[in-house]
This record gives sequence, structure tokens and C-alpha cells, in this order.
Amino acid sequence: MAISSVLNRQMHILPDRSASAFDNMAEDLLLLEDYLEPEAVRFRHYGWIPQPAFTFGYSQRYDWACDQITVPNPQICRRPTGGGIVDHREDWTYSIIFPPNHSFSQMEATQVYNTVHQALANALTKGGFQAVLAPCSRKGKPSRPSVCFEKAEPFDVIDTKTKNKIAGAALKRNHHGLLLQGSISQTPKELPLKFKKIFTRELSQLTDTDPTEKSWPIFSPEKDTTTRHLYASAEWNNRR
Repeated sequence: MAISSVLNRQMHILPDRSASAFDNMAEDLLLLEDYLEPEAVRFRHYGWIPQPAFTFGYSQRYDWACDQITVPNPQICRRPTGGGIVDHREDWTYSIIFPPNHSFSQMEATQVYNTVHQALANALTKGGFQAVLAPCSRKGKPSRPSVCFEKAEPFDVIDTKTKNKIAGAALKRNHHGLLLQGSISQTPKELPLKFKKIFTRELSQLTDTDPTEKSWPIFSPEKDTTTRHLYASAEWNNRR
């Protein structure tokens, strides 16, 4: 079997990290575009320092996003992915990167959400929560992204009883592959300590990958510096 085929079936589980909103977004892009083993799927869970931290979708206007965030002195960063505003004060955040030749990078966005969120719903259920996918019953295009977790879109994860949104995600696709940034809200403080392991096990089964723990990667110095500077810049965050 070719080395690329073997790597394509691996899911690298990276160490947990906490960083600023700017560095978190930069590191997700670096994992997509500057990873030393680009044929492998990559997964990471991360936190936010300092707080309060918020991110908003690539296509949203910065001034509009700021108007929606009413807490004092927030740290706000534009994501590389789409979607709405996400409050990261209480959430459980993760990202997954699929290489360009992985089947997920070729899927329709709704198929990616469906599969990843099914793995997430399965993991939440095993962790003691009642979670299912929101039905895909709407016709036409999804509603315009606004503030996440106010309502569920098709294939988001919802509470079985209350129908409240528990988890959502957003995508970026380019020639390097597919980046999915996901957030679990409302339940993070109650998640079991082994939730990451439960989730990645479910995810590996549905994505046909083998989970393997890896150390944090080293990025090329120039790319690392340039990307971090970009995500912290007014040029990036005020671009719309």
C-alpha cells in the first residue's frame, strides 16, 4: 500500500491547546495549509484565552458582528470558515482537516455536516445527553448566517427534548483540503472527561480513519508568522 494511502486513513489527534481567538484561527489555517503530513486527517480540541472570545463568519461584516456582541471588552476574530457569530465563553471547540484526496473533501457540504454531526450526536448520547440531528425539512437555501445557536439549521445537533441547538459547524474548502470548525454549546461543563476520546472514536468509524495521537506540529517560520499576523490584523477582521 502506498504511503499516501496509509496516511489518508490516519486521523492525527493533536494535543489540546488554549490561545487567543486570533491564534486559534491562525492555527486552524496552518493545520490546513502547512501540515508536514498533509495526507492525514487532523483533529484538535482547543480553548480560548483571554475571555470573552467570539468569532464570526468569513462573509459577515465586522461592524455588524460587533453590534451583536454586547459583553464588555470582547476579543473578536473573523474565521476562515463561514457561518454566524459564535460565543466561545462556554463552548467546546474543535476542528477537523481533511486532505484534498479524502472522500470528505469531495462531498457536498450538507453531507459533511451530516456525517460529522452524526458522529458528534452519537458521542453526546454515549456521554449521557439526548442528541439528534436537526431534520433537513426546509426547501431552498439555508437562512442567512447570523448569531449561532439561536436556531438550528438542517443537520445541526439538537437536544432531543427541547429541540435547542447543541452544536454547529462551518467549512472552508481550498486546494489544500477541507477545514471544518465546530462548536458544542450549552453542555460543555457537563461533558465527561473522556468525551474527546469518545467523539474521535465515533468520528474515525464514520470517516474510515484510524485515530493516532500526535505531538503538536512545527510550521514553517515564515508561514507561521505571516498567518498569525494576518488573523490579528485590522485588514483581515475589518475586510467587510
